[in-house]
Amino acid sequence: MGVYNTILVECPKCHEILEFQTKSGSCCLKTFSLQDAPDHDMLDVNRHAPTDCYNENCNAKNIHVNFDYKDGKVINRTIVCDE
Repeated sequence: MGVYNTILVECPKCHEILEFQTKSGSCCLKTFSLQDAPDHDMLDVNRHAPTDCYNENCNAKNIHVNFDYKDGKVINRTIVCDE
């Protein structure tokens, strides 16, 4: 069984909460919001992305997180999708 941390990402269209797994951080089954996720966990946030929204009434496709990495810090965390 593999271990990972979870980063909660909100669908940009319907606001359904999606769970993105990351293996770049402490990998001790912790859960973080996108805003509070440690920088080292963010490096692998798109490990299984892009993904479609879980809500069957939403047509958001290819959801993933864009971010910049500068001077050892993650900045500009943005959730994007295709419509």
